Amino acid sequence: MTAPGPCNVWAVGFDRDVTDGQVLSLAEHWNGTAWQVVPTPSPDTGINFLSAVSEAALRDMWAVGETGSNTFIVHWNGQKWTQTTRPRARTYGTGTAQKTFIARWNGTAWKQVPSPSPGTSPSLFGVAAASPSDAWAVGGYTAGTAGKTLIARWNGTAWKQTASPSPGTSASSLRGVTATSASNVWAVGDFSSGGPSQVIAIHCC
Repeated sequence: MTAPGPCNVWAVGFDRDVTDGQVLSLAEHWNGTAWQVVPTPSPDTGINFLSAVSEAALRDMWAVGETGSNTFIVHWNGQKWTQTTRPRARTYGTGTAQKTFIARWNGTAWKQVPSPSPGTSPSLFGVAAASPSDAWAVGGYTAGTAGKTLIARWNGTAWKQTASPSPGTSASSLRGVTATSASNVWAVGDFSSGGPSQVIAIHCC
C-alpha cells in the first residue's frame, strides 16, 4: 500500500475469478470516502498478482508483482493502469537457488541492480524511497530452520543488507515499508514462534 496523500491512497493484490479460477491482479483506490476497484491488466491465463505499489507523482504510479512465472510491472498515468516492458533477470550462481530481484527505471528502460540474497529462499515484498539516494526494500529469508526478516538499503550506489529484528523463533518476515525521510521509515510484517502469527511493526531511526 502507498499513502502519499489523504485522497491518493492505493492498495494492490489479487482476486480470483469465480468462473474459471484465474487469479487476477487487483488495484483499489481510496478517494477520501470509499475504496474503488480500478481495472488492471491480467495477461496470464493462470496467475496474475501485484504485491507492491509506489508513487513517483500523482499521475505516475508503479506497481509490481508476478504474471505466470515472470516479473509483472504496471504503470498508472492518471487515467489507467498499463503493463510495461519487464526487465530480464540475470542468472546468479548455479543451480536453481532463489535470489532477490531489484530493477531500476532510468526513464527509458528497466535495469536489474544487484541486491543482497542472504540464507535460502530470500524474497522482497515491499520497497519505498525517501530520496533518489535513500531507498528501502523489505522481505524475508530462511536461516537454518527459521525465517528471518530482511531489510536492504539503497545508498545511491548499491543495495546493502541492514540489521533487522526477527522476533519469531520459527518465522519472521516483513511485507511492506514506507519512508518519509531518511530518519522516518516504517516496516510491517508478521512473525511466529510455533503458534498463531502475530503482527510486527518496526521503525527507523
